[in-house]
Amino acid sequence: METGIESTKGILASIADKLLEAQQEIDELAVQLALGKAEAMDKFIDVKNDFRESVRELKNFFATVQLDVEDSAISAKIDELERSLNESQVRTRAAFDIQKENLLKIISSLERALKKKNILAEELQRFNLEVQKFKLKLEILRLKLTLKKLEVRNDFRVRMEHARNHINELRTSINEKVEAGKDRYEDFRDEIRLTYTHLKKALKGL
Repeated sequence: METGIESTKGILASIADKLLEAQQEIDELAVQLALGKAEAMDKFIDVKNDFRESVRELKNFFATVQLDVEDSAISAKIDELERSLNESQVRTRAAFDIQKENLLKIISSLERALKKKNILAEELQRFNLEVQKFKLKLEILRLKLTLKKLEVRNDFRVRMEHARNHINELRTSINEKVEAGKDRYEDFRDEIRLTYTHLKKALKGL
């Protein structure tokens, strides 16, 4: 039978894997756009589709819990986000900006509602990671549409390497930290936040 400590280790290892996955996807998106191997508008569709899966998982999670007034409000926001993600393909930068800002506005409202709910279920932890990844991908697309041409400079590569190293260090130190008493998701929030700080700074190298 799995102990509480082993369960926590598994959850945190899964989070570390998700962080590494995010780093790799963000790196790949930037390189593809910089090398002209993908069009920003087409990638916008892919990015929305990927995030839509995470929204569906969150929706399914709330479908399994007993709804109260707050949960019903959250479910309504999730439905609104789904509808926005299903909006038609954009053809211009102006249309992209409008859709992007609308998505971020809905996401921000949903995040505030989830924070008030104060649930630290694994599903919500995962969703938060997907939100951060989605925002960074949107920023890369915005940069591509604004600059027309992206250049993957050395600063970008160095900062992405820092992010990857930080995630790997977190992954390998999970057992030690859990055994030392860090057995809650909150205990790792600083490490997770630092990872996304590295990734955000890396975008400045584009």
